[in-house]
Amino acid sequence: MKRLGLSFLLIAFFSVTASANPAADKAMMDAIMAGDAETALSAIDAGAGANALDDKGASALFRAVQNKLEPVVVELLEKGANPNVQWADYIGATPLMMAVQVKDLGLAQTLLEYDADVNVADTNGDPAINWAAYYGYGDFVELFLVHDADTSLTGHGNALEIAMRRGHQDLVKMLNTSHDMPSPDAAFMVEAIEAGDDAGVAEALMLGVPADTLDFTDRPVLALAARLGRVTIAERLLAAGAPVDQVDAIGFTPLMEAARDGQLETAQLLLEAGADPNHRSEASALHLTPMHMAGLSGKAEMVQMLAEAGAAVDPLGRENATPLSWALGEGKIEAAMALLDLGADPTIKSNYGYTPADIARNMKNEALLKKMKLAENQE
Repeated sequence: MKRLGLSFLLIAFFSVTASANPAADKAMMDAIMAGDAETALSAIDAGAGANALDDKGASALFRAVQNKLEPVVVELLEKGANPNVQWADYIGATPLMMAVQVKDLGLAQTLLEYDADVNVADTNGDPAINWAAYYGYGDFVELFLVHDADTSLTGHGNALEIAMRRGHQDLVKMLNTSHDMPSPDAAFMVEAIEAGDDAGVAEALMLGVPADTLDFTDRPVLALAARLGRVTIAERLLAAGAPVDQVDAIGFTPLMEAARDGQLETAQLLLEAGADPNHRSEASALHLTPMHMAGLSGKAEMVQMLAEAGAAVDPLGRENATPLSWALGEGKIEAAMALLDLGADPTIKSNYGYTPADIARNMKNEALLKKMKLAENQE
């Protein structure tokens, strides 16, 4: 495959002009959107522009990646399509970011072979590796690291912070390579927690390992026990002096870890031990709260438990998004219903310009819309 020179890419990026063959452009775009690679290739042969845009401002290359039409992607790149063109109306996303979203590693590799810049950031400041970290796609992260992805670029946090917030533990271990355990005994404690070995944890504590020690990823061992649902071990660590609200680098507490991963018994234990149900994480983790995490868990019982412990139902995150908005955005209908039953407001608009009600309408979920209408009538 031919690789495009940097000078050509710069010229293409700043000088996308109107095509000389709008009819061929339309035929190509229509075919791409219909998933018809053969017709799209014929339109390219007939003169469709490699950098043509559709009526929404998306490039032909972006749409071809979105529809996973590899032959069309390759042909467009061969004809000079700019692999780094960003779609302004889709948070400045690039074709490489779309390859992540549609989970097509082969297309990502192809784009990189044609000089796609792995460090171009969207309008939120997130490059493609941050998108991969969000979805938990380790193979994409590995690919981007090989191509010199900058893991310090920060939008919704950097790649490591995003993986921590989302709970993608394998990625956290992959991206956090600088931490050494303070002692073999501390390493033994972490391994015992991971294995659910309460006796091993007890032995590590007797050997002098602090109950507030950090694991292999620089996070409190109590948080490790919490997200794994190790209730007995969490209880032992608390009794040994582990701070119930000990935070990690992004400001997550053990309760937030338990809530996100749906660990009801552990969450209940932490609340009974005095965990703050309204704690806010750092800006790098979007100022989220345990209730946001409960929404992401999808469990109505988690939402109800936190509410009974005094958690606010509509706390606003960094981008003005509520737990209801997060739950709906992840398709967690049961948790969303529980939040609405507790009085969550479906009309709060996030910084992205939409409300939970907008998400429900886009989902065409009649049960949700009915619940929201009833909630409005009760106000």
